[in-house]
Amino acid sequence: MIYLDHHGTSPLSALAKDAMRAALDRELANPSSIHRAGRATRGLIETARSQLAAQCGAMPRELVFTSGGTEALHLAVHSTATTMPARAIFVDPGAHPALDAACRNTAKSLGASFAVLSPSPAGSIDLAALDRALASAAQPAVVGASWVQHELGAIANLRAIIDTAHKRGAVVVVDAVQALGKIPVDLGATGAVAAAISAHKIGGPTGVGAAWIRHDRRAAPLIEGGAQERGLRAGTENTLGVVGFGAAAGEIPARLAAMPALAVRRDAFERRVLAIDGVRQTASGITRTATAAHFLVSDVAGEELVAALDLDRVCVSSGPACSSGRAGVSKALVAMFPSLERALEGALRVTLAPSTTEAMLDEAASILERVIPRVRGTPR
Repeated sequence: MIYLDHHGTSPLSALAKDAMRAALDRELANPSSIHRAGRATRGLIETARSQLAAQCGAMPRELVFTSGGTEALHLAVHSTATTMPARAIFVDPGAHPALDAACRNTAKSLGASFAVLSPSPAGSIDLAALDRALASAAQPAVVGASWVQHELGAIANLRAIIDTAHKRGAVVVVDAVQALGKIPVDLGATGAVAAAISAHKIGGPTGVGAAWIRHDRRAAPLIEGGAQERGLRAGTENTLGVVGFGAAAGEIPARLAAMPALAVRRDAFERRVLAIDGVRQTASGITRTATAAHFLVSDVAGEELVAALDLDRVCVSSGPACSSGRAGVSKALVAMFPSLERALEGALRVTLAPSTTEAMLDEAASILERVIPRVRGTPR
């Protein structure tokens, strides 16, 4: 099998597996219990919190463990907007459906206005349009911004977005789910007030994430009913998942060091795929992570191509995994590139990790060279 869907999930790393196995060999208890076993389990969670904080530029007490990136985004947006309270909420045009929903739902619950921002040619937020939107919006306002766009891998100029928002008295909540492990992440240095990260994008387990809420901000829970996570996320912590998250975070420096070489392998793969008749790059000239390659294949439905490649043991996607099975093209990419709406029906997302070898990419390119013409010629 050739696995090329790392923006969906990067498989569990050996370090995370070992840490979780070691935790399973212990007498795990409820980490909120005050007896010996409970305190020992609490220690595992706090060790993982410190491991993660050290790799994302956070204080340990700023991290709130959640069930994943989606919940973390909802908590980050909800907490920020509710404590202000916000009168206007804006979202990145290329936002993941989780960030878009968090911003829309929070605006609705607060009776605040909501708007999707205009895109820039670089695959992010248009700064001039952001400034105009904030100048005419009711204050205070919240902006939900993607640091790394989940399909194209486009890296936003986050500092410029945050500076533009601050000039108008607004604050920024960052979706850093696809940024962690792909580019250097120092949440405390961004100027953002909250952010979200997820374990399974960096070789940790699925079902665990974290919201970062800056220490000097008031915070409000999304899920209530217990005092866990300093009262910001009720429910007994997923100890094994948290342990795996912390262990996977320890591999981030090695992941970052591997990115330049991965970019070289990705570029060589892209050249072969773009030489196939009827294939083009979705967006050129954007600053992006080394992990992302995104194509538009003419006269082919993206999901049909994904299914055909699966038969040849190549795992790719046509969009975010959370949207699989839904009809239509990516709402995020249509918002970013409205002129490409028809072409986006043939979208193909290929995403890599440091473990993706040159041999894997060579074989995948050969399979694409064979499969694309075959699928294109199949009667519908």
